[in-house]
Amino acid sequence: MESRFYRKMQEVSNRPLVSIGLPVYNEERFLRETIESLLAQDFQDFELIISDNASSDGTEKICREFVVLDRRVRYERSEANRGAFVNFDRVFELASGKYFMWAGAHDLWSPWFVSRAVAALEANPELVMAYPRSVVIDAEGHELGAVDDHFSMKPGSDLERYTYLIWNLQSCNMFHGLIRRQALPANGLRHVWGADIILLAELSLEGGFQQLSDTFFYRRLIRPDEVQDEAWKKRALETVEGPKPSARHDMSLGQLFREMRNEELRLVWNSRLSFSRKMRALVQTVKCARNRYGVLLPADVLIRGLASLRSPKLFFQKLRNRMNTAQHV
Repeated sequence: MESRFYRKMQEVSNRPLVSIGLPVYNEERFLRETIESLLAQDFQDFELIISDNASSDGTEKICREFVVLDRRVRYERSEANRGAFVNFDRVFELASGKYFMWAGAHDLWSPWFVSRAVAALEANPELVMAYPRSVVIDAEGHELGAVDDHFSMKPGSDLERYTYLIWNLQSCNMFHGLIRRQALPANGLRHVWGADIILLAELSLEGGFQQLSDTFFYRRLIRPDEVQDEAWKKRALETVEGPKPSARHDMSLGQLFREMRNEELRLVWNSRLSFSRKMRALVQTVKCARNRYGVLLPADVLIRGLASLRSPKLFFQKLRNRMNTAQHV
């Protein structure tokens, strides 16, 4: 009994404070530089979990080299490409740290990011995320400009945080911030369109976000000429779901954003918000989806038609104006 207790305590004490999850698929061009930037952190108490989605290029060879060089690196490989959704969930399932972050396999970080983020979260238990200022870089690493993604949200009203996020979110760079692991949903990402947006919305209901004052994150733009059209939609769906076509491939972008809206509604309905605050959050979710993404309710056409009349008085006033105009022609 004592030995079992001792082993359990030793297991807990051996857990790193931070877990970094690195899902990869055919990233040999940038992967070595990415891993080096993560291992160069001045904060040492972390594990780097790499989950390879059956890459067919030199990704596996690069990863196994780092496993030999650094004991903090753990490498897992799937036999088949199951899509980014599953791969992102996999690195989270394998994580054991108090804090967690998802890393992109072509991005870069300054050596001080993790230590500064840990310090912010340790200093304020009501924060669920600390994330850095971001700069976009090209394939060669040249800086293309800073990203205006200041999105610090102080702990306070969960409804206010949620409403502010869904109406104002422009960039999802904060998705790659350091997150309090207990604030993340146990099942990982929701496997729907806009999963990163929904995760941030879910976190906003749990606590505050803090942007660090310096630029520590360099987001690499690997498809600079890509536009949001049908080809982009097809590529994005194949990335997150894997090469096997699903029902989503036949959905329009409007239908995919409707799916995202519906998932946000489920998120709010199942949250810990009081009933009155849930109702307010649901209304804001519907309004935001309509105004930002063009997602309409079935009754929207009828409501707009009725609203255009406004009132009988206004209707007859317009009618009189038209008749007077006709008489003077």
